[in-house]
Amino acid sequence: EDYDGASPTYYQSEQTIKKSRFIGIAKHCTSCDSARKFIKQIRLEHPKSRHACFGLVCGSNPKTERCSDDGEPTGTAGVPILGGINGEGLSDTVCVVVRYSGGIKLGAGGLIRAYGGTARLVLREAEKIILIPKSQ
Repeated sequence: EDYDGASPTYYQSEQTIKKSRFIGIAKHCTSCDSARKFIKQIRLEHPKSRHACFGLVCGSNPKTERCSDDGEPTGTAGVPILGGINGEGLSDTVCVVVRYSGGIKLGAGGLIRAYGGTARLVLREAEKIILIPKSQ
């Protein structure tokens, strides 16, 4: 069976930190467009969430990276999620971390650990596919 790169499945993990619920959702994406559609879908599935921050890595040579803090303080959500994707050595991956706030402030360091930790949690559980680049 040939692998076409469009995996319908996504992986999900969650953890609760100081009454805030963090849900990490990761998926293989074939393009930045498919990643954006997936992010939109996740936001629709979690309408009551306080934040839906994401990191995505698409393509290779050049590699495209995008991330969003979605209202969290700058650099406390999107960058750690992106760090999780790159730290696991992945490409063509989108990871969204949805936060349901529990009312306790986590501080910048707490947010960085929570978002980065949730991203790594789901990325480590996800099935990996090794893609071998084809030369022209």
